[in-house]
Amino acid sequence: MYPLALTKDEQKKHWYLFIMGTLEDRRRQGLGGALLVYAQDLARSDGRPLWLEATTEASRDFYTTHGFATVSEVNLGKGKVSPNGLPERDGQGITIWAMCWRPT
Repeated sequence: MYPLALTKDEQKKHWYLFIMGTLEDRRRQGLGGALLVYAQDLARSDGRPLWLEATTEASRDFYTTHGFATVSEVNLGKGKVSPNGLPERDGQGITIWAMCWRPT
């Protein structure tokens, strides 16, 4: 079973991937995947997990194909904002997925 959170030791020693993206006209060329594999190789050499939050279903699926597991799904602003973050009465809110990858 995949732990739902970082262990106490991992909390002190994990790597956090803050922002990753590509220009729209450069997508589907393997650039994001190459960058992610590079980060995984570095983390693996240090024996550290990687943590990130996916902000779209597409990014969640992308990280999943690279070995990340969803450990939590969070909805922010439900009833107050739309999925794109704009004010909206009874809005769906914004869903983010906390994800973790551990070296093998």
